[in-house]
Amino acid sequence: GSQVLLGDVESEPVLECRAEGPVPFPDRRPVIAWRGGVDLNPLDVTDDDAARWLETLVWPEHEDRRARLRAATALARADPPHLVRGDLLEVLPGLVEQAAAHGLVVVQHSAVVAYLDDLDRARFASMMGDLVASGACHWLSNEGPQVLPGVTGDAAPPSGSFVLGVDGRAVAHTHGHGRSITWL
Repeated sequence: GSQVLLGDVESEPVLECRAEGPVPFPDRRPVIAWRGGVDLNPLDVTDDDAARWLETLVWPEHEDRRARLRAATALARADPPHLVRGDLLEVLPGLVEQAAAHGLVVVQHSAVVAYLDDLDRARFASMMGDLVASGACHWLSNEGPQVLPGVTGDAAPPSGSFVLGVDGRAVAHTHGHGRSITWL
């Protein structure tokens, strides 16, 4: 099949993904003006011990993921994102507002909301729906099919797959580590 390459494959981490269906490939990478994140216990990639700890979380047989993590860590160390310690339900709206000063805001998460209980998942989905409806941001979610049922809707994926949502609507089924995407 054909390949779509964006960026400098010699100096940047390469994310390989098998694609099926009418995936709307961009013709260039987006310009990212500001990066921020929220976590109850954010890891500082500029700290060697924290970076080593992060590497221990990659399964031993997944050397390709470990190499990609090392390359991404090097990039993040050169230009660290703005990280906030806190509960995403409390902190995220302020981060969206802060990011708006830099341009179009996109809130992206993958395998994060699964760690919230059912009530907080519903609160998060409602909060994101309100932020999208107000024009404050776009929302890219990549979670298991039971995590955000309002996003999954009738687009239940094959067993073990995630659901990629754009602004609260399912657009694709994905592999949890980004190895494949099937556009709906």
